Amino acid sequence: MINWAVETEGLLTLKLEDLPTDATPWITGPEGSQLLAMALRTATDHIPNAIVVLADSATRQWSDEQTTLLAVIVSQLAWCRRHIKLTQKMLKHQQQLTRLNWYKQHQIEDLNRDLQACMKQLNLRSEAANPHQQMLVQQMDSLSDRLHRVTQNERWSIDIAQQKTPLIGLIKRATARANPLIQAKQLWSKVHCESNLTIPGDIVKIEFVLYELIAEACESETKGESNGNWSRTKDEHRLDN
Repeated sequence: MINWAVETEGLLTLKLEDLPTDATPWITGPEGSQLLAMALRTATDHIPNAIVVLADSATRQWSDEQTTLLAVIVSQLAWCRRHIKLTQKMLKHQQQLTRLNWYKQHQIEDLNRDLQACMKQLNLRSEAANPHQQMLVQQMDSLSDRLHRVTQNERWSIDIAQQKTPLIGLIKRATARANPLIQAKQLWSKVHCESNLTIPGDIVKIEFVLYELIAEACESETKGESNGNWSRTKDEHRLDN
């Protein structure tokens, strides 16, 4: 009966005698009893998530209004059940992400402590270092500051920073992140910018978003094609890219 209900669009009506003989151990009733079954389906292409079965006497006549109302109730049950299952799935996924965030947070903190320990040793020797080595020490110090801001200001939630940066530099950095993918697909990449626009916002997060967009564009390109990145100002509040 479950298979029949799944294969039927809408309400399936049966007599008790229509069921196979091996069904009698789990359903019994007076001769001629009616059975109405309907799959809980939220859309025609969705897999049903349950079956509703109603039993009734042989003498009752179901009107069109009653069967329509029953179909509406079953549809609402289907959506409620789907909502509950999706909510449970999302909560489970949230718990997994929370554990992952906890693990990565402490890993980054440990890495930052080790980096700062190395920095202290390098700073002790910086007086005897050449200009190139001193520049590397400054870059490492900058990386340590970035790690510290992430571990302290964004421990469990995102903190939006307000900064400004030239648009052309932002796009070039995002494109450089995608360079391994560009090379793997043998794409020709070029950045074009019509103005020396400086944009405000959380630059690091904007750069990550731009990288994802560029990477997605590279994935959709055919091997050997060109990938041009054009940027222009629509007006003072809007940018086309």
